[in-house]
Amino acid sequence: MIQPDDETLKALEESLRHSPRNVPLLRHMGDVLRRGGRVRDAERRYRQALRVVPDDDDLRLSLANCYLLRGRHSHAGVLLDLLVQRPQPLPATFLLQARIRMHEGDVRGASSSFRRAIEGDPSLMDTEFATRLGFAQARTREAEEEEEEEEDEEEYEEEYEDPLRQTVGPENHGTNIELETLTSGFADVGGMQAIKSELSIKTVGPIQHPELFAAYGKAVGGSVFMFGPRGCGKATVSRAVAGEAHMGFIGVASHSVLEMWLGQSERNLHSVFQMARECRPCVLYFQEIDILLEPGAAAAQRLHHQFLTELSGSVDCNEGVLIVAATEAPWAVDPALVAGFDQRLFVDAPDADERAAILEILMRGKPFESVDPAAIAARTVGFSAADLKRMLGLATEIRLREALDSGRPQPITGDDLFTAAAAMSGSVPGWFSEAHEQVSSEHPGFWVSDVVRPESA
Repeated sequence: MIQPDDETLKALEESLRHSPRNVPLLRHMGDVLRRGGRVRDAERRYRQALRVVPDDDDLRLSLANCYLLRGRHSHAGVLLDLLVQRPQPLPATFLLQARIRMHEGDVRGASSSFRRAIEGDPSLMDTEFATRLGFAQARTREAEEEEEEEEDEEEYEEEYEDPLRQTVGPENHGTNIELETLTSGFADVGGMQAIKSELSIKTVGPIQHPELFAAYGKAVGGSVFMFGPRGCGKATVSRAVAGEAHMGFIGVASHSVLEMWLGQSERNLHSVFQMARECRPCVLYFQEIDILLEPGAAAAQRLHHQFLTELSGSVDCNEGVLIVAATEAPWAVDPALVAGFDQRLFVDAPDADERAAILEILMRGKPFESVDPAAIAARTVGFSAADLKRMLGLATEIRLREALDSGRPQPITGDDLFTAAAAMSGSVPGWFSEAHEQVSSEHPGFWVSDVVRPESA
């Protein structure tokens, strides 16, 4: 192990101060620190580089190497699972995979991975490791024949069985989740001032005033549990805060994580959190968290534990990541899970002023005429933001049918909106009715004291 001298590190630090997004420089410094045994510091530099080039396989491999050096085999395994699925994986990926499999006692699997590594890059030959695997031992003719039979079996598996495994087995576990860059902001969300303020203090504030927030020990990120009626803006405001703060956005649906294979859902969940950490600053948004973490089965308990472990930051630091979990069924969520969040927010139904503001936003750039948003808002008690959007769509269809008959397009009027509103009923009262039933039939949960009765109740 070669310890880097202080002068070298000072020179690298000074260079990075002038060019903090210089990927080759960050990679070189990470390599120097890793070779010198300062693995945690190396991890930090590799992550810093990955924020600039999140799809760099060589950097991900270096990060996995750091995990392995620190004995974090499961973390390295999750990262390698992603890398080996690349169209042309780096040969060094299989060498690390061999070491992990050897650690797990899978000698045959380790041998197979090691063989693929040195076939792809002969310079990766590690004599000591090869000896442990039995590669360097003198073999009798009988042993050679046995090995040939094993190789034949492996070739058969690769040619005939592996393609089947990739379609039905745990090898095929990509989460298909992407990082989004959003341009919408708070100006595109009607009302919700209190929610915007709470989210801003965790994102916009620390980004715009880093010195002030640092003085109070506050950085970008945190965790928020959101709940309330469907269609009232949980996802919308979460996306808006990402755009307002110029952060990335990662939206996670339950089907992107859940799999039938034992332990795979946990690994997928870890991959999602790890992606967010590597893309920070970003918002990590879990929709319908009650479905993702449905209580009951032993498998669900393992996923609960994994989520809480990731949420707490004990797996890796979550600084720079705002974690938001949303649900319209808070009574279906384990209170112990909710206790792991920094804050819980009830996203209430929009009141009259908020409905008017939502209507004004929804009508932007569209052919509306003689519409009084306040008057429409007064006639839509119990409507969610999603209900209002559907109402505008119905009014548009009414006017469009008339235009098709007459051959002349006409603007959408307030009367059209009143007609559409009369043909609908708001969805919010139904949610409060269900919430009331849950309180009556179940033990009151954490969420009851946060719920505010709507004006229609």
